[in-house]
Amino acid sequence: MEKAWVITPYDVTRDLPICHMNQPKRPHLIMLGAGHAHLQVIKQWAASDLPEVDITLISPHPVQTYSGMIPGWVAGTYPLELCSIDIRPWLESTGIRWVEDQAVRLDPDHKQIFIRSKPNEAIDFDFISIDIGSSMSLAQLERLIPGASGRVLPIRPMDQFVKYWQIALEMASNRRLDISIVGAGAAGVEVALACRAKLHSINAKASVSLLTGSPGGLLNIYPKRVQAKAREALQAADVTVLPHRCTRLEDGAIVLENGLRLNCDLPIIATGAMAPEWLTKTGLALDENGYILVNSHQQSVSHAHVFACGDIATRSDLPHAKSGVYAVRAGEAMGDQLLAAIQGADLSDIQVRKRSLNLLNTANRRAIASYGPFCSSGWLMWQLKNFIDKRYIRSFQKPPTRNKG
Repeated sequence: MEKAWVITPYDVTRDLPICHMNQPKRPHLIMLGAGHAHLQVIKQWAASDLPEVDITLISPHPVQTYSGMIPGWVAGTYPLELCSIDIRPWLESTGIRWVEDQAVRLDPDHKQIFIRSKPNEAIDFDFISIDIGSSMSLAQLERLIPGASGRVLPIRPMDQFVKYWQIALEMASNRRLDISIVGAGAAGVEVALACRAKLHSINAKASVSLLTGSPGGLLNIYPKRVQAKAREALQAADVTVLPHRCTRLEDGAIVLENGLRLNCDLPIIATGAMAPEWLTKTGLALDENGYILVNSHQQSVSHAHVFACGDIATRSDLPHAKSGVYAVRAGEAMGDQLLAAIQGADLSDIQVRKRSLNLLNTANRRAIASYGPFCSSGWLMWQLKNFIDKRYIRSFQKPPTRNKG
């Protein structure tokens, strides 16, 4: 298998293989993004022999941060290295070429994609698989919350959150810090509790509040028992829960829907991310929220050569929550699916389980577990989450050794 190489943002065509007239054209697959699903695909391919196909990964970062362990890092339970996956050895093992960049435009009708560093130069493909997750641009944030630009810290993209949380801790060592988390889904609850735990551990003068948006907004897609346990954990951690919506941001304050101003030095946005706006100009079939609409094969319902998985995709046949659990499970089947599409073979239905185990990190080595009607919390549930998360990270520590020749 040929070795991988990095294509820098400044020279997209460097080191591309020479194509002679008497050589048949190999199909070109682009993997856009290195989310949980694509990481599973790359891991699968590292242990197998691939057919004659050129594969290119477009992703801006060589090290992927595992979102499931970030609350543990915020709380000080894990070092950052333990929450990270270096994709470069895996790309080298598989021979996948890496474009260290971001997509800004996709033309699925002409099978072309354009990247940020060279927006006018197309990269051609035969098939494309998209797993870029979801995040929020500054323009989207500003429309959602006026005054947000330059004042907020979104939890995605994860690398920026990591950088600015470290800066916030330096501030907290020198002055009082008032933090507000806007959004009370799983991410908001975990981050609020993690922030409180870390600030307490360094004896910082600080407050942490959580804005739920409405009286019933706390973990509103979770069972009542999970909501109750989360409220107990927030109360025990001295996190103030406010059933209000943020309507505007000002310097040093959040303006609530009732007109009151809440002192806030660091607003953290955990309201749920959005699909990138450039998808609306692709002609791909999208759902009402701008995510790529796919069928049971994780294949675009409008373009058969386009696949999508992870948070960026919405199943038309069986919608489900956007969660890393579903992304990993889809990724376990996507490797064979993409190769089948390239070879013209029949595609398989990718199953979606009706139930999944949910584990919420409530900091201080405690967690809430739920599976259907089952719900439990405490140290043992954290041990279970810790075991699952560390096992996942260990599975990416070293690619398998391939026999050459």
